[in-house]
Amino acid sequence: MPQFLCYKLVDMRPPKLPTIIVWDLDQTMIGITENVLQLADLYKAVDFLQRAKDIPNHINMNIKHENYFETALQHLKDVPHFIRPHFKTALQSLKRSLSHCEFFVYSAGQADYVDTLIKYLEKETGVTFHRPIFSRKNTAISYNKSVDFTADAMIQSLVGKYPALKSPKNQKYVLDNGLLFVDDNDVLLTGKDQWIQCPKYSYNHVIDISTIFPKELLMEPKVIDFIISRNTFIIESNGKDKDLTADERRMIYHVNMAKLYQQVLVMNNEACKDDFLLRLSKAVKQVSTKRKTPFTVENVKKIRKLIDEMSKSKK
Repeated sequence: MPQFLCYKLVDMRPPKLPTIIVWDLDQTMIGITENVLQLADLYKAVDFLQRAKDIPNHINMNIKHENYFETALQHLKDVPHFIRPHFKTALQSLKRSLSHCEFFVYSAGQADYVDTLIKYLEKETGVTFHRPIFSRKNTAISYNKSVDFTADAMIQSLVGKYPALKSPKNQKYVLDNGLLFVDDNDVLLTGKDQWIQCPKYSYNHVIDISTIFPKELLMEPKVIDFIISRNTFIIESNGKDKDLTADERRMIYHVNMAKLYQQVLVMNNEACKDDFLLRLSKAVKQVSTKRKTPFTVENVKKIRKLIDEMSKSKK
């Protein structure tokens, strides 16, 4: 009777492993949020005054008080440049260029603030980020960041999709060769060799509260007092101009708003020309071609150099 030998087939293909890009938020992916935060504070103050019956019922606003910042963000729906130019195109390009590319967020902002902004960013662009979202609670003193604070959570988030990450050896391989940080600030305690510093994106949306709140409400003394105490928005009446006529107040208001728009206009026009994300995606594509380890120390140096060369060639 013939004898048959049985051989066990061994899969010699390399394990499927991710490449990871960790993004900062403020002035990396989006512009300046100061005015939106101030609007959220004003929503909160008005809501508090309304519920305390300090504002007449006939001028009350229906304010959702679960998340004032989320309410304020709704006023950026028609402001596309609040998000850094070429955001969706560049991140889609990175996904195509890199094998199994995954995105995380690591910001020094408060958790609620960061979570709300990321949901907004995902909704507006269709780009998704892995959870958990890393925020101030994952930073050290002075809001410094480190891969040591986030590595375990990132691995746990990805191990279901990439079972090979159960191996400590593969974990180390990815963290050493397949991890990139993009941040406008020099805040990394560890991982600086895998960091790309981007120019600060300084688009600053001016908010005119006279187009958001009823005029009667903005003339309420306690609302005026709040705005003055925070030294934030320009208003028609601030308690110091009682001798001015209504026309004079309106004219001064519009002059001051015009000055504010003029200050911001030049900065915003320059911000709209920003092409950092395009340069980053092109540089990564060039370096990652035929490379299984795109973010080694040497490759990150090459990416930095290519980004700088593309910037100089524009001038």
